Amino acid sequence: MSEVIACDLGSNTLRIVQWNCSTFTRVKEFEKIVRTAEGLHRTGIISNDSIARILKALEEASLKFDFKNIPTISVTTEAMRRARNRTLVLGTIKSRYGLNFRIIDPKEEAFLTRLGVESALEMNRIDASRYYLFDLGGGSMEITCKEGANLFCRSFPIGVVTLAGANPNLESFSSALTKELLKVQRVINTWPSLPLLIGVGGTATTLASFSKGNMYDKYDAKAVTGTVLSKEDCKKFISELLAMPFELREQWIGVGRSNLMNAGVKILTETMSVLGFDKITVVDDGLREGTAIAFCNNLPVK
Repeated sequence: MSEVIACDLGSNTLRIVQWNCSTFTRVKEFEKIVRTAEGLHRTGIISNDSIARILKALEEASLKFDFKNIPTISVTTEAMRRARNRTLVLGTIKSRYGLNFRIIDPKEEAFLTRLGVESALEMNRIDASRYYLFDLGGGSMEITCKEGANLFCRSFPIGVVTLAGANPNLESFSSALTKELLKVQRVINTWPSLPLLIGVGGTATTLASFSKGNMYDKYDAKAVTGTVLSKEDCKKFISELLAMPFELREQWIGVGRSNLMNAGVKILTETMSVLGFDKITVVDDGLREGTAIAFCNNLPVK
């Protein structure tokens, strides 16, 4: 089969791509904010509202993708790793849409994300031999350090949805973030210094798209990949977004993202400081593309 569909149900977003295994390019794609992890820090379960959003998004996606006749690989991450009702949620999805979402651990998540990122870097002629990779999601943050054959990777419980949800005011959020980043600092102190920081995830890609002057409905993944943002750029862009009326801001960054962007940018810029970088190179490709590539290359993805 020359094509595969890869589904990534994250803690904030459902992302789906139909991938051509011959050309290593996207045939079509889909993305929807579903806020899987909303309230998870408090209840330990995926809420009924989140389940409804996921099912509604999959219903919409089922009109766009032929899940029945094209091989489909579905993975899910931190929110489902934490949720006590994950069996119920994933069983409901399977019974309605035939999609068998597999919960992957942080190590596999980082590996598949790296596959997607390195493919995009090579397509854009960016050296993929020595870099830090910073993947900020809704429920966790993965940091990978690659220096030739040497590879270091760790997952941290710092997610935009979960950290902001557990700390609704700025003071408690800043305090919690500082505490978590101290743990990050202790881990990376033993890692080598490298010249390049790659950023994936909704916060980085949204800022990159905004920097190109593209509203959410005109999002261009090719334009986003390779965009270089400084910490000052990130702070400037979030200030401009926060100064907009709510409805206009959502036109730029997407419905359901508005109340999380400030938290995401704060995590992004402070993590850049901890890692010792002033600039970050943004890549749109990530876990969903890596999942497709692994399937195409007959790597052990179920």
